[in-house]
Amino acid sequence: MKKALARGLTDKRDVGAFVRRGISLTKLKYPLSGLLKCHACGASLVVTGVDQRYVCASFTNGGESACDNRTRLKRLALEDRLLKGLAAELESPEYERLFGKRVGIPS
Repeated sequence: MKKALARGLTDKRDVGAFVRRGISLTKLKYPLSGLLKCHACGASLVVTGVDQRYVCASFTNGGESACDNRTRLKRLALEDRLLKGLAAELESPEYERLFGKRVGIPS
């Protein structure tokens, strides 16, 4: 579970989804794989190209009902921003108190 948290998976349900699909959490190439969704169609965002940018899988894979969301997000910048924000939130006193209550740690 610690490795999963280090990869950006914070909910046991997220971890379970990966395990049920046979995905090894220690071998994930990108920490946000399977967690980011397209705001236009709900498809997963995938990393493509030599410049490694997240893009809607439906747009990338095309087809008759492909999404028209052409947004491309720089992988490293997005991951850095999201993971730093998550780390800051987890270090907040409010989260510490909430987490302490759930696992029975006195505050």
